[in-house]
Formats: sequence, C-alpha cells, structure tokens
Amino acid sequence: MLFTITSTTGCDDRDAISTKTQEAYFAVVYANDAWVHQFRGFIVNKEGKVITFDKPQNWHQFDQGSELTPQQLIENLSKTTPSSVIIPAEEFTRYAAKVNSVSNADLSKPQAVGADGGSTSFYAFRLDKGAYKPVLLKQTGDVQIKNDNETATEMAPWLEGIMLEVY
Repeated sequence: MLFTITSTTGCDDRDAISTKTQEAYFAVVYANDAWVHQFRGFIVNKEGKVITFDKPQNWHQFDQGSELTPQQLIENLSKTTPSSVIIPAEEFTRYAAKVNSVSNADLSKPQAVGADGGSTSFYAFRLDKGAYKPVLLKQTGDVQIKNDNETATEMAPWLEGIMLEVY
C-alpha cells in the first residue's frame, strides 16, 4: 500500500534534489572586454530553471580556482532574471546527480586561439564544506580549456545545448 501512495503522489526526482541545501548546479558565463565590457550568462538553479544575468552590479565573480559562500551565491541569484527555459525534471536530475563526480583535476593547459572574441566558460557547482566550488567543464573563445574528466565531457555539450536555447 505504501508503494501505491508514493507512486501516485506526483513527486518527481527534481524534488529529491531541490530539498538539499544546494541552490545552484550549473553556470555559463560569457566575458569580453576587448571593445566594450560584456559579461552575461545564466545559472541553472535547484529547480532546473535557467536564470540569466547581464552585467549585474556587485557580482561575486567565480572561476575554477575560487569558491562562493552560500550568501554570495544567494546575492548573485538575486541579480538574475528568469528565462523561459526550464530543464525537464528527468534530464536535470540526471546531470545534477553527477556534479560531485566532476573535478578540475583533468584540465588542459590554456590554449590561446583568438583575440577580441571573449570567452565562454561552462561550470558545474559542487557544494563542499559549506562553499560552492565552481568546476570548469570547458572554456571556449580566445582561450580554450578542456576538462578531460569523463563527467565534464558529458556535461559540457549538454550545457552548450541549453545555451543555444537561452540565446
């Protein structure tokens, strides 16, 4: 009888993830200062919603070697705008569940391949010891970096696809 009740209540896997303390799971950031300052991107929050930002004031910057406190992340999230893109629950759950298996250990050396085009960085957030640690999945543009971690090579193209939906 318990199985019948739980299987008909309408819960989805996203609920299991969103009840955890992690507020955000992924981010894509485009930055370019060649001609005029450009800084925009999006964050995928705990509900699988894609929220965007464009030159927010007092933004807490992050990269693969930094970390954000929960308060800093909440402040960043407060400076975003909801988009119309919501990741399907099963898809979001599949990728969010893999966040802890990705690391910065397998990053390639930065390779300069252009100038004045800026860079797009794809991140997964790991919540570790009370801090959000961005893990670089891939960077494209003027300076390219590849993460050869198996999970990173799976997540990066997925985030690129989401980026195409957003922009």
